[in-house]
Amino acid sequence: MNDVSAVPETLAEYMRAQSQEMSPVRQGDERVIASLLLPADWVQIGTEIAPDAYLIVADPASAENGFAPNAVVLITRAAFFGNLDMALSMAFQDASQLPSWTTLSEERGLHQGHRSACIRGTYRLQEHSLFTENRYVLATQDHWVYLVQATYTTTTRIGPPAESIVDTLHIDLIGRS
Repeated sequence: MNDVSAVPETLAEYMRAQSQEMSPVRQGDERVIASLLLPADWVQIGTEIAPDAYLIVADPASAENGFAPNAVVLITRAAFFGNLDMALSMAFQDASQLPSWTTLSEERGLHQGHRSACIRGTYRLQEHSLFTENRYVLATQDHWVYLVQATYTTTTRIGPPAESIVDTLHIDLIGRS
């Protein structure tokens, strides 16, 4: 465990402080598979813009002023020795650091049998007023914790979809580590 005297302010800082090893999981890793159910017109785009992303998808047909509704899945594998409930509490702090953040809802519970937190809200990014929904899932296997984050972002004009995209997140942990 790392010796950190400062109180962490983000989920990533907390995970780093409580982990002996952390690494991003990318598609093709045989230990974990994650997927989202998406509307038919959405397309997968490359991870060049976010190299540590597991999956990036977007709806280019709905793009306006250079912004397209999108969803991103990030997965981090960690030898984690901290408090899982504290880690989820930190997730809410992450979102509240976005510019002009307004929380619409927060929830904690289980997602596919794993500890989870979800926060929905709005924020501003340059000239865009955005709606975002972030689901954080802590899936455990042996001494590993997989932090899975699914984020859906769109303009507030389009608003949230009828069915939550991040709630369709499906996680499979494969085999033993």
